[in-house]
Amino acid sequence: INRRMGLFAYRFIVRDANQEVLGYLKMSSMSNFIRKQWWILDTQGKTIGYIVEDSMLKSIVRRLVGHLWGFFRGDFTIQSQGVTIGHIKSARSPFNRMTLEVNCPPELDPRLLFSCVVALNIFSRDRWYPFWTS
Repeated sequence: INRRMGLFAYRFIVRDANQEVLGYLKMSSMSNFIRKQWWILDTQGKTIGYIVEDSMLKSIVRRLVGHLWGFFRGDFTIQSQGVTIGHIKSARSPFNRMTLEVNCPPELDPRLLFSCVVALNIFSRDRWYPFWTS
């Protein structure tokens, strides 16, 4: 996953072991202010799905007090063509564990969905306390 920074958005290039582009992930810093949202793009840059955090309340509380040993970690819904195709569930513990449950349609590469979970964990991770940056 290679990260490219724009003015108000990040774009991630997802490649396989042979350096072939599988697709792109896009995260907007403006839409992530309220709750986390990621777009899944195909190799031509067309949106083929998106991932959105389930609870706006948890997201807002997490900005104020942190994830409180996992209690306020976010869960996500994966949608493609207006249909929910899966979920990303976070463990309610201090350890950072996520579970991906998905019925992958043919237009989505499963490796691209797995890279979404990795990108969420690395680039959008929850903080112990909201003012810590590490």
